[in-house]
This record gives sequence, C-alpha cells and structure tokens, in this order.
Amino acid sequence: MRMDVKIEGLDRVRRMGTTGPRAMDSEARKAVRNSAAIVRSAAIGKARKFSIGGRFPQSIRYQVRGLTAVIGSLAPTALSIEQGRKPGEVVKFGLILRWIKARGIVRGLFNVQTRALSRKVTTNRRRIGDVNPEELKEAARIVALIRTRGTQPRAFLIPALNDQRDKIERLFKEAVHNAISKIAKAA
Repeated sequence: MRMDVKIEGLDRVRRMGTTGPRAMDSEARKAVRNSAAIVRSAAIGKARKFSIGGRFPQSIRYQVRGLTAVIGSLAPTALSIEQGRKPGEVVKFGLILRWIKARGIVRGLFNVQTRALSRKVTTNRRRIGDVNPEELKEAARIVALIRTRGTQPRAFLIPALNDQRDKIERLFKEAVHNAISKIAKAA
C-alpha cells in the first residue's frame, strides 16, 4: 500500500528564494520521519497481538530516503503473515520446523488451542542429534494443513497506516505551518 501526501502551493514556496525550499524541505523531512515512526509503532502493536513470544514485531523497521519512508518487516515470513497463504501454496518445511522448535510445540511448552506459552523456550538448549522425530512429524502435518487449507491473513501494516492517517495528516499540516512561519520570519 502506498500513501502519498501532496502539498498544494509548494511550487510558489520554492520560488521564494533560498529560504522557502530549505524550510519546507526540512520540515517535510521531519514529518516523514515522525510519521514513519508512528506507523511502525502502531504496526508493532498490531503484530504483538498474534505473535506469541516471538521476535516478529521487532523485525518491523522503517527507512527514510529524502521525502519517502518505506515501512516493512525483515522477517522472511512477513508477506505470508500480512496476506495469508492460499490453499495449494508451497510452504518451506524448514521455516515451519524452526517455528516448532522455537515454540516448543511438541515438547508441550506451547498450547496451540489456547495460544498459551507455559515457559520460555531458549535456543541455547542442546539436543541429542538435533533431530526430534515428533517435531519432524508435526512440521510435516502443519505443512500439509497449510497446503490444503491455506492460512488467514494477519494484516498489521495496512491497518496500522489506516489507524494513524489523522496523526500523519496533522504532522504534515504542522510541517507546512512551521515552514511558512520560518519563511515569514526570514522575509
């Protein structure tokens, strides 16, 4: 999804000499950076609701380049979480196996029905041969289920952006007001 903010009359401000464009550019950059931080924070809050004990919410980042901010997740499964998986879609067995090991599903640490984590699973634990046949069976079962049923989308970025639209518009209105104030003081 893309959100563009257009400021009317920006051409006239740019023609006002050197102060106008610098002031507008400076204030607009602040508004872009602050709005990206607000959307990232909201997306983390939404992702925490369905991410149990995982690092997924903290994988959400933003990058600002000029007057453009890109917000997204660095997690390899972020797109499939946001959009869901359709029946028949191929799922990487290794990702599911790693998820099962990290959550301790087979060892009874995580209850899928109640979504409760009974205790923290550490990755420092050594395992004999690092292969647990029950984990392999469970991973194969989950992969087969996802192929037949798919998964529901768990949107976190687009709803976060939609929820924060008013704040973003307010930030840009303040940026325009601050830039015009700076231009008026310089004139």
